[in-house]
Amino acid sequence: MSMKIFVTGATGVIGRRVVPQLIQAGHQVTGLARTDQKAALLSQFGAIPVRVDLFDMAALTPVLAGHDTVANLATNVPPLEQALEPTAWDMHDRLRNEASRSVTRAAAEAGCQTFIQESITFPYADKGAEWIEETDADNCPPEMASSRVAEEQTTWFSAHGGRGIVLRFALFYAPDSSHTLEFQAAIRAGQSPFLGDPTSYMSHIYAEDAATAVVSALNAPAGIYNVADDQPLTRQELAVAIAELEGVASPAPPEPIQGELPGSIEALTRSQRISNRHFKQTTGWTPRYPSVREGWRQMLNS
Repeated sequence: MSMKIFVTGATGVIGRRVVPQLIQAGHQVTGLARTDQKAALLSQFGAIPVRVDLFDMAALTPVLAGHDTVANLATNVPPLEQALEPTAWDMHDRLRNEASRSVTRAAAEAGCQTFIQESITFPYADKGAEWIEETDADNCPPEMASSRVAEEQTTWFSAHGGRGIVLRFALFYAPDSSHTLEFQAAIRAGQSPFLGDPTSYMSHIYAEDAATAVVSALNAPAGIYNVADDQPLTRQELAVAIAELEGVASPAPPEPIQGELPGSIEALTRSQRISNRHFKQTTGWTPRYPSVREGWRQMLNS
């Protein structure tokens, strides 16, 4: 069934892949664009670009009127080299803490039926080699608390007559992702960028597969879903696999971390073997690239 879908973050790493897939599936897409260049990109995809303040519910409501679904993909994750700066996460947190509230309220007021919220898996507690399901416990550092605030707004949307869907993405990688480029540079320089126990797990999702997950979520029941690839690798396996694909020598594991780490960095060192079982069984989605081995190869060839 064709839908009218509004996408925030429509020109981001995930959004610019989601929009063409939605259009190809027969949906009419409106995308948020903050500049003329981004508006032109959305028009090129076949979407309708609009400019509106995500923090202004009164302005959002008439723009969202007539849409069946809102996919809130707006995010602002700082590059790794800026992640420790005190103000680096300010806009990211505003989008999660404030914009998620204004967008969900506007969507409900406008009569939208479905709300999809992008989220993250990093707040899950370390479970070693065990698989992590959606019902497993969090150990959320303060720096990541805003992601769970945005999830609470999606639950509010469901409680007020809509269908709220949270997609908790593992770490995505793509040729236009700053984090991916930083990982790539480190591996090429003979350094492993994957901090933490080399035998611990780190879950990923290729950006193209993340986009297909958003499209598949259109038919999902309300709830929270993990989105990750099928075969998470250990940190040492990741470093070796990427080095082989890059044609360089395998880097040595990083030196053990000394002292207490900031919460956001500590969370990124946890062993997280994320299970995508619930989302796959519910929607029929499956990642085209089962692990970083296949996805990174595709990325290099694209």
